[in-house]
Amino acid sequence: MTTKIIFASNKLGDVTNDQLQLMLNKFNKGKLLSSQRPANGVMGQTILISSTAGEFVLKGNPLYPGQFLGEQYFVENLQEKTNVVVPSPYLIDHSEGIFGWSYSLMPRLQGEHLDSAKINPNEKLEIAEV
Repeated sequence: MTTKIIFASNKLGDVTNDQLQLMLNKFNKGKLLSSQRPANGVMGQTILISSTAGEFVLKGNPLYPGQFLGEQYFVENLQEKTNVVVPSPYLIDHSEGIFGWSYSLMPRLQGEHLDSAKINPNEKLEIAEV
C-alpha cells in the first residue's frame, strides 16, 4: 500500500518582479529573466527563478521558525557526507523586509520531480534508501 502525505503550507501570495529582483540583488544573483510557480513542489511555498546568473528556487513563508535552518543543515550534511547532488549553496534571508516573510534561495537542480518521474515503486524505495 502506498501512502501520500498531504499537508497544508503557508502560501507565498502575490510576489512582484520588483521583489524578486531585490532578492536577487541581495545575493548577487543577476538580473531577473523570468519566474513561475512550479506544478509540483511544496504546495505554494516555492517559485522557480531564471536570472542572468542561473536557475534558482525561492522558498518562502516558512511553516515554522527554523524550517530553513533545518533544511540548510541537511543540504550541507548530505553534501559533506555523500555524493548526492544537493541545492548548494542553500542561502537564507531571515529578514522579512522584501516579501513580508523570511525565505531561502538555492540553485535549481536538473531532472524531474519525483512525483512526475516515470519510475516504479521499487525504484522510489531505492531512492529513499540513499
